[in-house]
Parts: sequence; C-alpha cells; structure tokens
Amino acid sequence: MKRKALVLVLALGLLSACGGNARRPMVESDGGLNGETRTPTAATSPANPTATASETEVATATASARPAPVQRVLSAGNSVPIPEGALLGVAASSDATVPMLLLRGGPPGGAPDDLFVGLNESVPQGGVYSWVSDEQGSEMYATLCVQAPCGFLPAGGPLAGPARMLRSIDRGVSWEALGEIPPAWIVIGISPDGPLLRLSRAGAGTNAIFCYGLYPAGEPLPRPLCQETVYAGQRPGIGVVYSFPAGPQMGWDGSELSVPDGYGLTSSNLQARLAEGALVLRQVEPGGSSSRYIVFNPGSGETISWLWSGTGYLGAVLATVRPSAVVAQVFQAGPGPVLGTAVIIDFANGEAHLLDAGRPLSPEAFIAGFVSAP
Repeated sequence: MKRKALVLVLALGLLSACGGNARRPMVESDGGLNGETRTPTAATSPANPTATASETEVATATASARPAPVQRVLSAGNSVPIPEGALLGVAASSDATVPMLLLRGGPPGGAPDDLFVGLNESVPQGGVYSWVSDEQGSEMYATLCVQAPCGFLPAGGPLAGPARMLRSIDRGVSWEALGEIPPAWIVIGISPDGPLLRLSRAGAGTNAIFCYGLYPAGEPLPRPLCQETVYAGQRPGIGVVYSFPAGPQMGWDGSELSVPDGYGLTSSNLQARLAEGALVLRQVEPGGSSSRYIVFNPGSGETISWLWSGTGYLGAVLATVRPSAVVAQVFQAGPGPVLGTAVIIDFANGEAHLLDAGRPLSPEAFIAGFVSAP
C-alpha cells in the first residue's frame, strides 16, 4: 500500500544529516533489545524579529556553465499562531521525564490544545517520546514509554524502559495500541511497507551507527539494518529517504534522487519537493549550521539561493504547507532564551513568519514536526 509520508524527522539528527521526527537518542547497545542512551539538547520559544526581503542577481557563472543562481534574502516577519487545525509536534531533547506535546491550533484568539495530554497523564513516569505523521495527518504513529527511563539515559545507566507503538487515523484525537517495541527504538517515518523505527548506536570517534527496522523491529529492510553514518528520514513530498555520506540520496525503492550539480550542493542536503516539482535543498556550512535554502526547478533549471538573515540558522524542512511554502526549523546559535523554533517560509514572495506555540515551552524543547490544517 503506497503512503505519502511527511513529517517527522528527528530534529537534531536532521541538523547533521538533514532529515526526521521526534527525539533522537545516541545509543550504545547491541542494536536490538538493550541500550544506553544520550540525547542532545535544543530549545523552543517564539520570537518576533522584523525585516524585509530583497533580491539581486549574481554576475558570475558557475564552473559548470549553468546560469548563476538568483540570490534572495529571507528575513522573519511578525510571529503568527499555529493555524487553526494544524498540528505542531514539540519534543524535549534531553529529559525523559518531559514527554512530547502535539499542539493543535485553536480558533482565532484561542489557545492550542495538546492532543498528547491524555497519553502522557496515563503513564506518570513515562510519556510519548517519538511521533510521525503522513502529510494529511490521516495516519500517525507514536511511541509511548510506559515506565521511565524510556531509553534516554546517560552512559552506564540502566536498561531502557518498556515502550508501546500507538496508531491514530483521526489526526491524533484517539490512539490505538498496536503492541510493544524494543526499548530505545523511535519511530521516524512511514514507508510503503509500514512504520520505520530507528536505533542510534555509538560508532567510531564521533560517528553514529543508525539501525533501522520495520515495526515490529527486526523485519527485513531494503537497506542494511545497521551502518555507520547512513541516515534515513522523511522528506516532505518525497517520503522515506536514505542518505549516504559519500554518495547520493536514495528513495525507499532504491531509486537515486538526483539534484543539480555545479553549485557546490550534495544530495545529502535534499529537504523537500514542493507541489510544483521544485526541490528544496539545505546548504550546510562548515561546522554543520546552515543559512541558505536552495530552491531548484528541474524543468526550467532556475535556481534561487535564499539567505536566512534572521536570528540563528536553518534546520530541517518539516512540511510543505502550500504549493510554494514550507515549515522549517530555526535554531539560534549561542546562549539565549530562543534556541529553537519553527518558521513558515513562502518561496513565492520571500515572506517568513515564525510560529508561536501559544504557551511556555521547556527550555530544552525543539520543534519536531508539523501537519497542515485539514
């Protein structure tokens, strides 16, 4: 059964590999049932800078003789609330006692409600720790830790707690328990063959080994189950994608996903496909941060380089919301109250508006996913 997959991407995993969908623990384990985990941190809070958009033409051509890309500047305008009926996933990155939120935008002037509150209150020592949705919100999966420590542990800690896989087909209003999953696994995508799980293990040096399995974990995959620096995650408008450090990105069916050459871009930065067919890529600078999205139209060859001049740096694209618009992560470098938020970017006119969660958030939270209003 073919499913269009969206959202989640484990936010900090996407910053390094550009992809996913909930918290991403670093795990030292046997790749199966036992694990010790360590999670990175980030924070989320609304911000409200203002600026304007401008554009210039680059005079020089690239080495590949392609027309030089058009350079445009993106700056965030006033912040806006979560659109009515839209869903915003918020994950805590380091504290297993702080479960995820799934905020649903309310009517104008109304506060968003949390669709995970009932699940989280049902397990006082646990909670929801990963979530993924298709683009319409018609099929969602979440992992619920039923007893702490839920797989997010310091090195040398005890084994991860038990967890359950949940499914919703009504945009998160109600949830069905499917069964248990191995500790420390998270759900990161919806493949044509079912929900995709991931386990992160320590590799050589600073590298990580990512292990993947279909629910229930351990079923055969069309790619290696565990391999260093190979990252799988969801891309809006594309589906589950595998990223290889020295090669192209590949779709779930093994097909290579091509991107333009001649601009210093690599396929590992592929973020999304817009409704009109244009590809969105994230240009990563030394150190792993990013200040540019590249929008490439395969039909016309037009390439526009969008420079983010607002506070912080660009993360992953979480969703496509209009034919030419996306919701993306923004992270702020350095100390400050606003470490992570989300922004709606319309590439048709260069407008960008930061999303206001409508409530105070944990300083260690980050935006993990977004689903448009029905």
